[in-house]
Amino acid sequence: MAPPAPSFEELRRRFPPQSWTRPVCLAVDEVQTVREAATDVLVKLHSGMPGLPIVPVLAGLANSQDVVSRCGLSRLEIEAVNTLGALAPDEARDAVEAMLERCRVRRTDGAEDWPALLSGRSDGWPQHLHNAMRALAAELVRAEGNLAAVETAAVLDRETALRERAYLARISPQMEGARRLVAAVLTALPEGGARRDDIEAEIERQCRTRSDGDPDSRARQLPDGMNGEAFFAHLVHRGALQRGFRARYLCPIPSFRRFLVEFGADENHEPPGP
Repeated sequence: MAPPAPSFEELRRRFPPQSWTRPVCLAVDEVQTVREAATDVLVKLHSGMPGLPIVPVLAGLANSQDVVSRCGLSRLEIEAVNTLGALAPDEARDAVEAMLERCRVRRTDGAEDWPALLSGRSDGWPQHLHNAMRALAAELVRAEGNLAAVETAAVLDRETALRERAYLARISPQMEGARRLVAAVLTALPEGGARRDDIEAEIERQCRTRSDGDPDSRARQLPDGMNGEAFFAHLVHRGALQRGFRARYLCPIPSFRRFLVEFGADENHEPPGP
């Protein structure tokens, strides 16, 4: 059995703060899943109680700030919280340019302007851009590195398939079972977003709305064990909703919103894979 981890006080004795030549950055990913056992450590680091030059950097999904606030990490400066969004068009184009240069791809006249095309195709969203670059790379292998020989349609078809796989992976069993409810709520959501209590009320209202002859009315109901508040939190956790300007929540990626609406309307849908 492994020995217990040293306490902060023991670390101070072994490694006095004045002996540290530079601070240590402690990166914690998936912080939205933090459990009570880790709360005490995070709070002490956040408040500087150990007196050690350790800086915690936390990364997670859209509900992470709510989770860490409940843990007691409340003294967060405005500049301390950053929401990752879309890249600027120039940044997206530069990423594709860097890939082509790094891979020493031959650039010839007549080739598609892939940096511009993939930048526009991705709308600047990093995951979309990554999948688009993966699609281009796969076709470049087939074309033996000749950019002019790459088939545009093949790249775009592959990118679309990768995007759909990524979206299906975001759909939880709860969202799949309530797919029509998700679609109805996102359809009713204003373009500028809505406040949390308004969305929770809309969830409850949609559950009370039954369509005559609807063969799948269960898909308009809340998952077992969830009320409107819990389902709202679940949609935030899965990335279907994200807090935006003036505490309004919206679907952060427009194409994901369209996908969820279409998924809810598809009577021949297939459940998401493992």
